Amino acid sequence: VSVPQPMQFSVYVRAPSWLASPTLVVAVNGASTVSSGRGSYVQVQRTWHDQDTLQFNLSMAVVAHPYTG
Repeated sequence: VSVPQPMQFSVYVRAPSWLASPTLVVAVNGASTVSSGRGSYVQVQRTWHDQDTLQFNLSMAVVAHPYTG
């Protein structure tokens, strides 16, 4: 996050329905803060400071199909 001074606002992160894990965990500055189920939004509402980081992992399942060509 890049802000000129501390600012309070919300960031919304979509947890897609195709996630391999049942929940999406969002971390701010390395500390897990909120989680949400597939197909919903995670809201992170806080006072943000310059250089704060927002981290999350969008895990996907790998599916292989045989080639029939």
